[in-house]
Amino acid sequence: MEKRKLGNTGLEVSLIGFGGFHLLEIPAEKARNLLNEYIDMGGNYIETAADYGDGESERKIGPVIEKRRDEVVLASKTGSRIKEGALRDVNRTLNNLRTDHLDILFMHAVKSFEELETIFSEGGAYEAFLQLKEEGKVDN
Repeated sequence: MEKRKLGNTGLEVSLIGFGGFHLLEIPAEKARNLLNEYIDMGGNYIETAADYGDGESERKIGPVIEKRRDEVVLASKTGSRIKEGALRDVNRTLNNLRTDHLDILFMHAVKSFEELETIFSEGGAYEAFLQLKEEGKVDN
């Protein structure tokens, strides 16, 4: 599968990514089979979120990631706007995904300038990102 560089991250991602939201609609075994087939076909970009089924999507992805972590670029999200909540979200995500780090962390569903200001304010989620990056738990 064709891959492209992702901005200035140094990462190369497949043109077709694998989103975790709809894994909520299928059994765990089918999710594992789909993920393994996607990776076998050369796909390497997997994106999910803690909010997808209160971690259910991540828990379905985890058994595959645990065995094939070095083959994928793994992205997840936090919906928290404050540092404490974002740290809690990401640590739970890492546990659910059975990995020690994320390649990419997104701030999920930012809907207003006020939310963006909170994220970048003192005690905001951006401080969590910086801490997690320093700890090696998030790369980008």
